[in-house]
Amino acid sequence: MLAFIRKNFTNPDLTVDEIAHACLLSRRTLYRVCEGFGEPGALVRRTRIAHARRLIRADPTRSLASVAAASGFSTDRHFYRAFREETGLTPGQFRDQLGRGWREPLGHNGFRSHTQP
Repeated sequence: MLAFIRKNFTNPDLTVDEIAHACLLSRRTLYRVCEGFGEPGALVRRTRIAHARRLIRADPTRSLASVAAASGFSTDRHFYRAFREETGLTPGQFRDQLGRGWREPLGHNGFRSHTQP
């Protein structure tokens, strides 16, 4: 399941039903399988945000609309909202912090969040 998400997260039309179907699971079983990781939709969102962070770090001059599209978000608004919910910062604030030499704090597991899915 995680491999399928990692392979397909950039598809803005990816749905929980498609993930379940590709993994030969019912929707209900998929949610049970994901209990330790969070809901399937949240896994997709976290994977997309992690990718967006990598893109912003790699090219801070890249437009945020381009980052959003390349990360699988169907709209800029959805990207901004998801990014803020996940990081506490807007994508622009994140980029500005990087420009000032800011490093992400360590998460509860001792890693910076960009190392997680």
